[in-house]
Parts: sequence; C-alpha cells; structure tokens
Amino acid sequence: MKKTWMLVAAVVLTCGACYSWIGRYPDSIRTKAKSPYVDGWGRRYWFVAVKMLDVPVREKYADELSDCEPVTLAITPRRDLRAMNRPDQPRPILTSDPVEGDLVFRVGFISDVHIRQPSVKLFNDKVSRFGDNLINSFERNGYEEAFGNAVYAATIDAFNQLASKDDKPRLVINTGDATDAGTIEEAYDFVALSHHLRYPMLYAIGNHDDAIFGNYKKWIGYTKDSGPAFYPVGERARFLKFFNQTRDIAGFDDSLVPLPDNFPDGQLSARWAALDLARENDDHVEAAKPPDSCKSPGACLPKHKTRCNGFDLNEPLSTERSKDFCDNFPGYYADTVPGDSGTTVQLISLNTTRELSWGQGADFPQKQRDWLERTLREPATVTIVFMHHRPREVPGLMKVLNDAAVTRPLIALSAHDHSFSTAWLGRFWELNTGSIEEFPQWARLLEIRRAKDNNRFYLNSRILRPRLPLRENPGATIGGKPAPGLDSWDQLPPEAKPEMEAWFEQQFDRCDAIAALDPKQCKPGVRCNPIRCKDGAGTLLLESAQCGYLGALYDHLFPGRGQAAIDAAVQVQVTIDISP
Repeated sequence: MKKTWMLVAAVVLTCGACYSWIGRYPDSIRTKAKSPYVDGWGRRYWFVAVKMLDVPVREKYADELSDCEPVTLAITPRRDLRAMNRPDQPRPILTSDPVEGDLVFRVGFISDVHIRQPSVKLFNDKVSRFGDNLINSFERNGYEEAFGNAVYAATIDAFNQLASKDDKPRLVINTGDATDAGTIEEAYDFVALSHHLRYPMLYAIGNHDDAIFGNYKKWIGYTKDSGPAFYPVGERARFLKFFNQTRDIAGFDDSLVPLPDNFPDGQLSARWAALDLARENDDHVEAAKPPDSCKSPGACLPKHKTRCNGFDLNEPLSTERSKDFCDNFPGYYADTVPGDSGTTVQLISLNTTRELSWGQGADFPQKQRDWLERTLREPATVTIVFMHHRPREVPGLMKVLNDAAVTRPLIALSAHDHSFSTAWLGRFWELNTGSIEEFPQWARLLEIRRAKDNNRFYLNSRILRPRLPLRENPGATIGGKPAPGLDSWDQLPPEAKPEMEAWFEQQFDRCDAIAALDPKQCKPGVRCNPIRCKDGAGTLLLESAQCGYLGALYDHLFPGRGQAAIDAAVQVQVTIDISP
C-alpha cells in the first residue's frame, strides 16, 4: 500500500504543474445505460447528471426528495443478534441478554456519506482514472455518485420513521466524510439533506471533509482554473461553517460559504439542540415540525445544547466571535448527558484528521490528547468516543482509551475504511461502520443495556436501512432460476455475470429516465410525472435511492471489491459485553 501511494504521489507531483487539483469530466463524454465509457483497463463507467439538481436553489431537490411518500425501514430483530464473546468474557453472553435489562442509551450510527459532485475529477478525467486503478478512491459508478444524495435522504427517512421506544435513538452519530471530492457544492448538499433529520446529529470530522479528495489541503494548491462551481472546502474551519444556522452570508471566497435555508433557525433548534431530551422514551414518530424542544421542562440545559452539531460543546477558539459561528471551535468536543435508568453517558468526538499536512492518515496533536485525558477523568456511567479514523491508526490513542476503560464501560466508534467490524482492542470494543455511499449502505442502531442480574453492561448492534423493492426482490432470472435478493449477488458464481450485467443495464435505463426529469415539471395546474413528489405523493425518493444502491452494487460486483454483505452482517448484528 505504501509503494502504491508513493506511485500515486509521483503522479500527483508530476501533474501538479499541468492541472488544477480539481478538474471536470470532458464535455465529449456522453453515456447512457447501454453505452458506458470504457477505460484502458476495460472498466465500464457512466457519467450521470441529475437534471433536478440544475436549479438556482439546490436545497429544493433535497426538500423534494424528503417530501415524498416515506420509505419503509428494515431493522434487525434482537432475536437475530449473535453473541460475540471477548477473550476474557466473565460469563458467556446469553440469548436473553439482548432483550433483558434496563436501557441506558441508544444512538444511530452512520458515516462516510461521500456526497459526490459527479462532474468533478482529480486533476482531469485521465489522471483520475489512472489514480483509481492504483487506489480505489477517486472513481465510482456513475449512478452511485449521481444518486448518492437520494441514498442519504432515504437513510435519514428510515431514521425518521422509527416510532417505537424499543427502537428510537436519542441522537445520531456521524463519523465524517460527508463530502467526497471536497467541494462546496457537496458540503452544501449534505447540510441541506441533513436538515431533514428529526434527531440531533453529532459529527466527527473526516479526512474528505477538510482535504480535497481526502488528501490535499487548499493551501498546497487547488482549483485555479476550474471555476467557482468546483471551489473546494479544503480546511476544517471552512467545513464547519456549513453547520452554521446563521444564513445571512453567501459567496465563494475563503471567508464566505453558501448555506442552505430550507429550514429556519427555530426549526433546526427544535430538532437538534437538546441532547438531554429523552426522545427514545416516546412511542411516536418524531414530528416533522416539532415544538421548540428547548422549552420542554428541564431540557436544553446550556451545557447540553448545541447549534453546531456538537462542535460548540467545546470552548471557542476566540472569545471575540459569537458562539453561533461553528468555525470558531477546534473540531473536537465532549458532553456528559443524562442517560436512562439513572445513568450518565459521556459523548466524546475527536478530530483525527491532519490539519497541517496532506494525506489521508490520522493525526492526534498533543493539545487534543491532553484535553482527552482530562475529559476522561470526568465521572460517567458509560463513555462513547467517536472519531473518523480507526483507533489503532491514531498515534497515541490506544493507551489513553485502554487506561480509561479500566474503570468504566467504554466503546469507540470509527469508520474511514468503509468496512463493518466489531473488535475487542484490549479493554474496550471498537465498532467500525461502513459507508452510506458504498455497498451495502447500512446504518447501525446501537443500544446499551444494564443487566438486572449481574449489573453488567451489554451493547446490541443492529442494521437499519430503507427497504428498496428491487433489493428485496429483483425479479430476475439467473441461470434459469429466480435470482435471490440483491445483497447476496456477490455469492453467485462467476458464470452468472453476463446475465447480471444485462439485468443492470435494464435497471440503469430506468435510472437514466429519472435523472432526466425536468426540475420545473411540478407547477400549479400541471400534472407531474407519477414518480415525482407533490404534496407528499410520489416515489422519487424510493426510485432515486434504488438507483444509488444499484450503482453501488454494480461497483461492488464488477470487477469485485469491498466487503460482502454476508460478512458485514456477521460484524454488525451482534451483542457484546462492554463492562470493564
């Protein structure tokens, strides 16, 4: 891997004088389902542009997706969870442990949304494909990229449909990489879609959030001739500005970024501000337009209130600037909130990205390490530490977490490599989650319970995802037999691939039609296309999310990369003992 990255670095340095950091697809490339672009290695690609995004106010596309008929959700039953015992397990986990005991805390867990501006390339089309042949990082299936917004919107909608106190979380944790190439358009779309989540979202910065293509800092060199539509984020402070709720600024230079205004400040506060509001104890779907949650009795104490997706829970970098500006914070934070059953839960977000050098690897400056050690000495029943990189990749972090885990239950939530994993790291568990963009596009639902018989703490991890008709029943015939659900297509024999590819082409034809829908089609007195949404009717969200899933599945199957769903499920659907 090191030699491969050195080779890519040589390409980057060689071409740096020839190209800007971000380029675009050649205007000559025109593709459709049955005529993909085939590169020098025989890989088939599609460039897909969603016409509905070609509007002056981009958040209207996010609003239209979210105003559709809601998706139905799929969630793992607790009875299907597998006991994963650690090496020093005091007693084997019983089948009753996932369902018995008192609830302590429940969170949703997502990461690596990777909203992609499809026309963006690394340098140019040729260099981007060459780099991707060495490291699978720069190129993805065109339908996967074009409909990534819809996959994220459908995942949000799945969380929003949770209606039982047996399933609802207190909040959702996102461990980074909202953007892919790292452009302002991608960050804008991510925030516009995130506004529709009806739960607080706590965020940890990923390397794609503050570096171009996850590696290159804006001050090293970037889009000198790509135009404002490709202007990169490229640094932590500018990325955090997208979480501001103050929307009276706009522009494209270093100090100003455009901000979506599809929700007023009061509505966002009602959805997100209160981390101490026990939403998990209410048997109903969270309201689309809730009353101000901070007016609930005892809710929204100042130390449990956030207007910046958690970032303002730390001290500001400058006391001369308002705390309403999210870029005025260091990018890591902590809060200890009341849990259920008389417990307290410490939530700690780390910033493990490199701020002073390029590259996708982790960093952990001494100042943040000292802060973490002080924070971990504060009392709490359970500690949840979340970050983008895996703990073993972060210099000096393992010792700090193992020392803290001696006296309390501690779990670490991570992401970055797009795989699902549950691993015992000496004295604590790491739960790594996959990408919302890449197959199998799952979120995790985590709940901590305290057993009544032995006072030990157990964590249940379940899959949460939107149901997509073709995913469950593709209606295809492979080898003369009805094909199984799409999640198991990577288990089919190699000789099935020609039939599989022909089936994908048929589905991509449908996706081409959805991508071509006119953004101005829905007007007063004008009949809309049946899949378009109007007054809550229509299946645009479902159909578009399905196209994003099909693109991700194609990218997974041909030529074959990533984690099989059957292997991912073994790592996700588990019960673990998190007691010290």
